[in-house]
Amino acid sequence: VSRSRAGITWIVASALAYSLFSVFTKWSLDEIDPTDALFWRFVIAAPLTWVLVGLRRARGGPGPKAAPVKAFAVAGFVFGILALMAIAALDHLSAALFTVIVYTYPAMVAAGSAILGRRPPSRTWIAIGVTVVGVVLTVPEVFDSPDADVTGLLLTLGNALLYAGYIVATGRDRKST
Repeated sequence: VSRSRAGITWIVASALAYSLFSVFTKWSLDEIDPTDALFWRFVIAAPLTWVLVGLRRARGGPGPKAAPVKAFAVAGFVFGILALMAIAALDHLSAALFTVIVYTYPAMVAAGSAILGRRPPSRTWIAIGVTVVGVVLTVPEVFDSPDADVTGLLLTLGNALLYAGYIVATGRDRKST
């Protein structure tokens, strides 16, 4: 498998998992509490991740000792907080409303990058503009949802903001090394 084909496969898998997260999480919250959902998410994900690390190492990739442990530990902690915020938000909102609000994060990433001196290209701002128009056109109907509450909205916005910060920070670390 070529490197670009493998990269595209990972991108598609990631996008699919990210897009289905809110639906499956909302479905699981009918049966279990948010902390249980978080627990099982990581109980399942951690061993699978280590299997992938092992497979990658067996194919000549870097092993786990090649990673900057402190930076990855902090990133893992932040990602755990992100997951908790998202699951807690979904306990208060519909999956549709969560999805519409959380997808404000690309605009936050672009703004954060611009503030830090890495101005995104014009086409990025155009794409964000189109996304914002889509959100504005979608939100009035989504806000008619009976389960739209302030706690869920704040958790979702906080999740989007923290995720944007995570992306900006990890992108910044990668470029500086």
